[in-house]
Amino acid sequence: MFYRVRLLERFVNTHEFPTKRKYLKVGEKGIFVSYREEKELDPRFINSHLIGVKPTCCVLEADNFEEAIKSFYNEWEGAKVGGTTKKSKALWIAEDCRILEMPPCNLINRNKKGEFICGKETICDNGEFGMCVLDNCDPPDGCPIDHFESVIFEKEERGNLIERKIEINGEKFILVKASDNL
Repeated sequence: MFYRVRLLERFVNTHEFPTKRKYLKVGEKGIFVSYREEKELDPRFINSHLIGVKPTCCVLEADNFEEAIKSFYNEWEGAKVGGTTKKSKALWIAEDCRILEMPPCNLINRNKKGEFICGKETICDNGEFGMCVLDNCDPPDGCPIDHFESVIFEKEERGNLIERKIEINGEKFILVKASDNL
């Protein structure tokens, strides 16, 4: 199963034209630092810049929802860098956002780089139908994931979207399953 998860990422750009990026613990906070020279990784230098939080998302692959959440916290570097609380990490799951359990799709594959592709891999690392909508690319006609996302929008507008409230290790999540809404 594939799960689309909305995240928040703490970040800072220490150079106008950064060439390198890394997660770093500064004080008790994790930060995704975009920099050019090693001297820009000094905590005092980082703290002299505007540190922001921006929304992003990821796709997790797991047999079930609980495994997907555990894999995020155990395997994603930004979710491990920072202090002891969820919001002190460089990357965390956004509160009160829906996590989408995608419908099955027989065309989803990964290329050599690990990117999602639509169909069998071709010479150029693309899928035979291009890159996958999971990576924010245009879907082919009849894409079940694209259809599911439009159904979510319609059901939300009508007020009949089926959501499940799930708690894992004291953390609350809102899960929207394709099987409940298609």
